[in-house]
This record gives sequence, structure tokens and C-alpha cells, in this order.
Amino acid sequence: MLNLQNITKRFRTTEVETTALNNVTLEIERGEFLAVMGPSGCGKSTLLNVIGMLDRPTSGAYYFDGTDIAGYTESQLADTRKRNLGFIFQSFNLIDELSVADNIGLSLLYRDVSKAERKQRVAAVMERLGIAARANHFPPQLSGGQQQRVAIGRALVAEPSVILADEPTGNLDTAHGDEVMAMLHAINDDGATVVMVTHSPAHAEHAGRVIQLLDGELLPPS
Repeated sequence: MLNLQNITKRFRTTEVETTALNNVTLEIERGEFLAVMGPSGCGKSTLLNVIGMLDRPTSGAYYFDGTDIAGYTESQLADTRKRNLGFIFQSFNLIDELSVADNIGLSLLYRDVSKAERKQRVAAVMERLGIAARANHFPPQLSGGQQQRVAIGRALVAEPSVILADEPTGNLDTAHGDEVMAMLHAINDDGATVVMVTHSPAHAEHAGRVIQLLDGELLPPS
């Protein structure tokens, strides 16, 4: 489903050029749960951003569901993201001024979904994640684990085929981190492709496959 061929990503300033990814070739099957590991600064988040079409590679080819997206305009990339991808971030990225229900429903505002269907989908996701009772609360009123549930709900409500999770347990204690991993496992069991960046070997064990990055390069399987 996701096929990266010889992907290189360089970042340039006036004085320095940094290679974040170096000739990475990777294929991710539909319905796979993939964990990406490696030390800080090795290119994990950059890889996730390329897969999520937030960064364009400097060179190489990226085939999404069989289509080379290299020639896509920003509008086409945004449309593909909206229709196919859900993002979960370590920092939650919730809007403090919006309720739990409104934070979850926010991504549906950019899609052709009626108000009645939005309400139904949001209610179903909150029930699934055990946060229905918090629908009218605001992010500052929630624990870290509850905020991450809201962030997961926001990613799920649009029913994406691919979930991209960047250190989804990084700001959580062990118990809440384990809860989030159980949710990701359930999402994968329901058919979604999950790509997760993590520093935790224990959480990586939830994945069906683990890859290692070092200095922007994909290490051979051990």
C-alpha cells in the first residue's frame, strides 16, 4: 500500500545541509502494524512526515496505494491526506477552547459530511474510546491519558485507512501508555494500517514488524 523507493530528504539552511533520510526503500502492506525505532535525530519523524505527505522528499519515489504522488500539487496532497490518513501526535495538538466532542469532530469539517452524520460519528468514537462522559469537557480539564484518547478519536472519526502515530505514548505514564497501545492494536485489528514511531521496545512489540533507522538510513533486519 505504501511504497517508498530510494527516498532521500535533505534540509538546507544558508550554511548547513542536513540529510535526514538517506536512500530509504520501504514497503508497507495494507493492514500492517509497523513500528519505527532508532535514536533521537535518526530520521524517524521525518520518515513519518514523508509517509504522511507533510514533507516532500528531496529525491526518490513514493507510491501511495499504487500511485506515484511526486507530481501532486499541494491541493492534491491535502485531499489525499484528508481521505486516507489519520495522525496521532505525542503532544496531542488539541484546541483548548474546543470541547472534547468538537476537537474530535474538527477533522470532519473539512470533508463533505453532514452535521447529523458528524454528530453520529463523533458520538460513536467517544463511546468506543470510553470518553463519552467527557464530551463537553475541555482539554485542560482532562488527564494526559484522556487527552490522548481525544487525539486518537480525532484521527479515527474520519475512518482513515492509514494511522500515523508519532511517539503516541511519549507523554504518558506506563498505565496510560499501555492503554493507548491496546487502542492502536484494536484499530489495526479492525483493518487500518498503522505506522508508529516509538522509543519503547515494549510498545514496539505490539507491532507485526519493527524497523530500525540510524543516521537517516534503514538498517538491515537483524
